[in-house]
Amino acid sequence: MQMPDWKAIQHGDNVNIIVDAQAMYQDEKARLQSWIAAKDVEKIVGRYPIRETMARAAVVAALQFKSLDQYEAAVRKLVSENESIRTILLGYFGGLVAALA
Repeated sequence: MQMPDWKAIQHGDNVNIIVDAQAMYQDEKARLQSWIAAKDVEKIVGRYPIRETMARAAVVAALQFKSLDQYEAAVRKLVSENESIRTILLGYFGGLVAALA
């Protein structure tokens, strides 16, 4: 991707911005494929939030829940009742929990 420098913008010159979408796509695809091959779920979910994908519907269907609401309620119940899972999840927030307390 090529961007104009600040001088061109300051002078009010017309600028062209070039984005190599195909290269960006290929880089992203390679990154995702390497994470899939390494089974690195943390990197995948960190880069592609589940809420922004069709994955939630696939998880709901695969686990045979009747709805997304039912699945989310089951997850909340699991987290509230299972201390080890709760500790793992809170660990992802780093010092945020203490900062908000």
